[in-house]
Amino acid sequence: MNLINVIFYLFNLIDVKEFDRPRDSLISIYPGGLTGFYSLGVSSYIKDNYDVSDYSFLGASAGSWNSLLFTCKHPSEDVMNDLLSRDIFFKANTLPELTEGIGNHILTNYKDDDFHLDRLYISVSKLSMLRFKPKIMYNFTSLNDAVNGCLSSSYIPFVTSKFRRMPINNIIMDGGINAFPPKQINTYLNIYPSMWGREFTLGSGFKYPSSNDYFTDMYLYGYQDTKKNKKIVDDFFETKK
Repeated sequence: MNLINVIFYLFNLIDVKEFDRPRDSLISIYPGGLTGFYSLGVSSYIKDNYDVSDYSFLGASAGSWNSLLFTCKHPSEDVMNDLLSRDIFFKANTLPELTEGIGNHILTNYKDDDFHLDRLYISVSKLSMLRFKPKIMYNFTSLNDAVNGCLSSSYIPFVTSKFRRMPINNIIMDGGINAFPPKQINTYLNIYPSMWGREFTLGSGFKYPSSNDYFTDMYLYGYQDTKKNKKIVDDFFETKK
């Protein structure tokens, strides 16, 4: 973690009790490890078929990447088709390699103006008094900051990310360590891998798949399951004109 990131975290982290987004305009996306690709399918279907222009997005761990997708100005289906066609998924063999590859892909192929970063909120866990407390990262002014926020919210040393040196007074870890969403925050809709009843085996979110088709399959499961439950989603959002 470099000095610029440390400065950003010091001035752009707030306690959950200071978070003031109204309930009826906040969508949260849960952690899920690799099953987060299922949630990506859910998010993509909602974003491409409903008007979510008045909503903000709060995510933790894998959900932070989903939240970043929600703020992208390009159609989600296009963004995901492009991502899933890349060789990231053939080259990566571990979660740290995968998260780093996705972050590099975003920074290489998109620019700040491609996102509504003012609608992005990321939940992280900050070490304080020998325990981790939930904090909200916000006020992103660059895509680089947002990607670093997603990486921080997904950070479990040697499990999801490579080891990162941090100042002892600014240790930031995975946003899924604590309950999510934080109990003080009320949301309009929660997106999570089992929301449509699909079952995942215990630990499947962190066991790296042997098949490269896993990521596309999970994304399509989430997309199609949400399409099947369209009548429920209709009750939450107006369809796009």
